[in-house]
Amino acid sequence: MIRFKTLLRTHLLWLTAIFCIQLLLVRLVAAQSPYSNTKFAESNTSDVDFSPSVGTHSNFSAQQSGPDNVYDIITEGLVGTNYELDLEIQWTNVTYEATNAELAILAEEGTNTHSLNASGGYMIVGNGSPNWASPSGTISFWVYLDTVGNRPWGQHTDMELRFYGGNLILDWGAGTDLISNTSFIAGKWYFIAVVWNENTNELWLYVGDQDSPPTLDAYSNSWYSFVSSLIVTENNFMASRGGLNPTLGRGDDLRYWGIDRNLTELQKDYRTELNGSEANLISYFKLNGNFEDVGPSSNNSTSVGTCTFSLNTPFDQASTEELKIDIWTGSSWQALFTGLETGWNNISISSYLNSSIITIRLKGAIETTDDFQDVWKIDTTLLYIWAHEPTFNWTNYIFFAFLALGILIPVTLVLKQRNKIKTPSSASQTFVEKFGMNNQDLVGKKILLEVDPTSGFYRTLIDFASKSISDNTSLHIFTRKNSLLHTKFSDEKVQLFLMSPKISSLKHLDKKEVLVPMRDLSVLLYVITKTTKKGIKKPRIMIFDNLSDTILMCGFEKTYKFLRFLLESMSPKVSALFVFNPTAHGAAVSSSIRGLFQHRLAPTST
Repeated sequence: MIRFKTLLRTHLLWLTAIFCIQLLLVRLVAAQSPYSNTKFAESNTSDVDFSPSVGTHSNFSAQQSGPDNVYDIITEGLVGTNYELDLEIQWTNVTYEATNAELAILAEEGTNTHSLNASGGYMIVGNGSPNWASPSGTISFWVYLDTVGNRPWGQHTDMELRFYGGNLILDWGAGTDLISNTSFIAGKWYFIAVVWNENTNELWLYVGDQDSPPTLDAYSNSWYSFVSSLIVTENNFMASRGGLNPTLGRGDDLRYWGIDRNLTELQKDYRTELNGSEANLISYFKLNGNFEDVGPSSNNSTSVGTCTFSLNTPFDQASTEELKIDIWTGSSWQALFTGLETGWNNISISSYLNSSIITIRLKGAIETTDDFQDVWKIDTTLLYIWAHEPTFNWTNYIFFAFLALGILIPVTLVLKQRNKIKTPSSASQTFVEKFGMNNQDLVGKKILLEVDPTSGFYRTLIDFASKSISDNTSLHIFTRKNSLLHTKFSDEKVQLFLMSPKISSLKHLDKKEVLVPMRDLSVLLYVITKTTKKGIKKPRIMIFDNLSDTILMCGFEKTYKFLRFLLESMSPKVSALFVFNPTAHGAAVSSSIRGLFQHRLAPTST
């Protein structure tokens, strides 16, 4: 009987509290409905200051989606003898009744710092003996011709490239020539790729330039000769075998692959520097101020004659000046960024929400005596807009708040005492016992945490998170609403991001909890990279619960790209656990996800 009365009183208290809270929420919602929206860059044709646009976009649509590693290359234009930049980006129909707005730009710094200026010499590959005459292969490079003529590469009289008139001739095997359809001209960067396969008797020549991607230029399906039996005379770049007929100009990004690459593969990375560990890549010379072979062959090279390194490069050029971002106030430009950094660049523009039109300007930092044409790479540009906290009657708020607190605090204390999740004991292993590592062992690592959902791993994960809180480490948890992690830490000093498939934009529930659309990986990536991006000053811990849900909800291919980009952009100060259930997927999917991580944890045997 006593227990029944106690339960009855508890239920009555809860009903009273819920009634009071509902009254408060009704007043809040009536005062102002919450609003949030994400808008990608909309237009690049505005002219709010009536000044001519200067410079070009290579692919403005790249800024209107992503992040996806597809870039809009911003290039300065020539005004007289000076290189300048003045381009506008605009949003219309902005809901400026919302009182919060943030501009977010994802930028990438070019890494191609130099090319080889071989106008007075040439390069010897390794010591001259590396033999690139495999049964199938691909040799590609960029070349800038001061004059059209001579031989840009060669290692044998029957395996070399030579110009005749304005055309390029491939001597590839005894008595075999392939002649380009392209007529080359001086003063322009060209991309050249020679591809061969002795087993299929095919020989390809692909040509592109600084303005156009490579396409098939010449082809033979009756190439019955061989190069794999040739003995190398001397492997040279910007000249042929033994320094014969050096080509006057510049060369860059020399690559040798042990396979016959197709056009799709060539177009995918012909304007992107590689890291040197790509599959089937044998030798790779970036020529960024040195002759290092960053491929697996490590055939570091030397030069003959007078060779220098030039700042003029055909792609992914490192800028020599900052890219500034200004915003139009209605009468003048106001500076937002004095220079973009690699990664996300975020800044509040709430004070400029006085119109339904928002316009920003891209401007070079050096606008006078600038004789170098700079380029910059932008992946994504977007506005995130949301409503301010609603205003309401403070007298009523205080009354309802104290009423609710007076009821909830004693009830919550009683219920917590009875029903709280117990700390790990002998029946529930700690994180150290289950995975063999403690919190300090994980500092700075990005770890795939492989779990069995039937093993009660959440209690072990809660032990890890609780230890992080006790160490005063900033903890950020991405999980489902009402998950055990959410329930356990909703009252703790933890930032909770609750992933939901039912919403399409961010919703701030309070200062500690944010609803994140699970199906829109671009928004999810934006939120995570903003939290974990490079440049943060204090260590942070992130728990992502979990990857298997994301794969099943969004598909493997999208999740893989999302995860790969995320891991590359995370700060070394961030320790991250990505929960993954490999039994929920096939072997190929599990293997691909594991391949993205240098560190993986699975339960230790007991």
